[in-house]
Amino acid sequence: VHITDEHVKKFDTKVWNTFITIAYCNKVLGKQQSKVTTPNEKALTWLHTQIKDEKLVKEVLESCEKLVVEKASNKKKESSWPSLSTSLTGWGSSWVNILPIQLNKQPTVSSTLINLTTPETTKKIVENQKPDGSIKLDKPVSDQINISSDKIQSSIQTYGVSDKLKSVPKNVWETALSLRYLTITSQSQDQHKDQSEKAKKYLIEELKDEKLVEELLTTSEKII
Repeated sequence: VHITDEHVKKFDTKVWNTFITIAYCNKVLGKQQSKVTTPNEKALTWLHTQIKDEKLVKEVLESCEKLVVEKASNKKKESSWPSLSTSLTGWGSSWVNILPIQLNKQPTVSSTLINLTTPETTKKIVENQKPDGSIKLDKPVSDQINISSDKIQSSIQTYGVSDKLKSVPKNVWETALSLRYLTITSQSQDQHKDQSEKAKKYLIEELKDEKLVEELLTTSEKII
């Protein structure tokens, strides 16, 4: 992988991190890629605003994609990183520091959401929580998980859910999805502890079946 443009030396960690995450989603996620289409588009738009050179963005992204594919195919070879690190030292320390972290830990949809979720999104989820603990599915969240609030019942059918979950009310699904999204994107386990406990209590009161609630939350996480 080789990029001759000197501007890449000025890219900061956040820019490289975004390039690698998008490249990973494009080349490795497979069937799950559709779930991060909207976040990827937003991330790509952000890159364009940072770099202001469409041709360079395309060139760097294509190079990152090639690198991701190469790394994924050679992930079991211990010798892959030393040679890679050597070839990237001329581009600045960002490459050497970020790539082993991003590619060796095998990023998931969840880690992508964490990278691309804004504080405003999580704040909106918290604000949308009603006194009874229920949470309305906010549009930015529904866009990112590719499930709209008005089609939630039909959307969950495609995930092979159990008959019991098929009969779960819309507002309960909205709360469960919002809760799991909030949990996944939280910076720490205790960040939204009160809101999470309140939402889970609401789910238990609505379904009156703790095992079903756990199944609902597990399924919600898979959907996200």
